[in-house]
Amino acid sequence: MKMDTVAAVIIVLSAIAYSFILNTLLNKFGGRQRINEIQREVNETNKAYFEAGKKNDAKKIAELEVKMKQLPKLMSESMVLNLKCILITLPTIGIVLWLVRFAFPAFTIALPFDLPVPRFQPNQLFEMKNVFGTYGWFIISAVVFGGIAQFIYSKIKKK
Repeated sequence: MKMDTVAAVIIVLSAIAYSFILNTLLNKFGGRQRINEIQREVNETNKAYFEAGKKNDAKKIAELEVKMKQLPKLMSESMVLNLKCILITLPTIGIVLWLVRFAFPAFTIALPFDLPVPRFQPNQLFEMKNVFGTYGWFIISAVVFGGIAQFIYSKIKKK
């Protein structure tokens, strides 16, 4: 195997491992479960309110309006928890990207297809690229392969 191939595989495996580690950290310290509970409660309340409005059920609407008054507090809690998740994610991704870049400073990979890459220019939001360095390959690997691995793991865990 060529050195670039070995480096690409190591970066992919590192990205998958990072995906699992980050997921564990966010579940344990970031309050991800509580965020999901809040989202579920807000969605259920909104759906019930909408249904009661369609049926003109004044009694149910009155009950739900009491619940609706609690939603801003829940949304505020959700925002704080999301901020906590960001405060966990940013430093860890920074450290991991630095370590991967340190291990493979000259790594590049050319994919056989183009991917949209964000550009922070007002006249062009994305550009199409097929050549990526260490950072780009790690991020692509974490999103694609890490996402697939997380999906497979969750399906196995449910059984």
